Amino acid sequence: MSTSFVLEHKFKLMEATARDQDLDLAWTQVDREGETGVSRVLNGAAFVIIDAPNNEAISQVGQVAGEQLRTLTIPVLSVHRFNPSLRMQAQRMEEEQARQLFTYYISGTHVNRERMMHYLKTWLTGEDVSAAAPPIELPDSGIYHPDAEQMVFASLPEYLDWWQQRHNQPWRDNPIIGMETASSYLSDGQTRQLDETIAAIERAEGVPLIFYRASRSRSRSTTRSPEQDEQQGRRSEGKMPGNIRIAVQTIGTADSSGFPNPASQPMDVADEPLIMLDGKTILDVLMVNTFLGINPDERKAWYRSLDIPVINFMQYRNGLCRG
Repeated sequence: MSTSFVLEHKFKLMEATARDQDLDLAWTQVDREGETGVSRVLNGAAFVIIDAPNNEAISQVGQVAGEQLRTLTIPVLSVHRFNPSLRMQAQRMEEEQARQLFTYYISGTHVNRERMMHYLKTWLTGEDVSAAAPPIELPDSGIYHPDAEQMVFASLPEYLDWWQQRHNQPWRDNPIIGMETASSYLSDGQTRQLDETIAAIERAEGVPLIFYRASRSRSRSTTRSPEQDEQQGRRSEGKMPGNIRIAVQTIGTADSSGFPNPASQPMDVADEPLIMLDGKTILDVLMVNTFLGINPDERKAWYRSLDIPVINFMQYRNGLCRG
């Protein structure tokens, strides 16, 4: 159970994986199907996952599905990816079970979807889950390439060595094209635009460096009673993610017209190991394909401090785009 904030391809992948384990997975986006969709997916259900990443999605699920959810007597796992203060809630299940299922879900990728569905089938049929394969978590930060066996590299030197061997040429002989993205694209299987971007860069004889640096560290989680369903997580405090050490000082506020927005700030970047060697960025240009809502002032200052061209993307998710 989710909202249209979460792209439906994620649930189609889960549906196919469940089918391989002889499980039926029914899903709905409550802002599209309303109470009818909620009734459909809860009919005969043995387990419920609520994927409500942010406060708006939490509120939408509560408004549309709250009444039906409060009558349930089956286990429920709620996943709030972008709520640092309360990323997980669980009802009518052991905390260790909830944590393992949460980690499968939040880590994503094909292997974790397979392992999660196998775990669920084992658990729901009353068998012993102690031997279930554990989740494989993505690194807290990493560099993505679809042709790599492990998919994500945890360090820049490791990635560059792999790329050189695969292409049989030094990486320094080519322009380095970076893209900052979000780990959720990888965990949710939303990689087509990343894969096509990488292929296009390599056709143009460039070195793609597609990386994410959002922290994947765990925050507080709880196993909750039905009476506590309506409690909302606190808003993010907007900490800068990843391995960046920064010193920021505001040098003034925007003028009476509200510009510039974000306000200009100086920033001293000590190190960003995903794109820097010997304290210096290797990128020739950076594309930004991630969420900019957290601390935009600091992000703007960080991008400026790189002293390279930075291009921000805006995703277009509805309708058709005609040129």
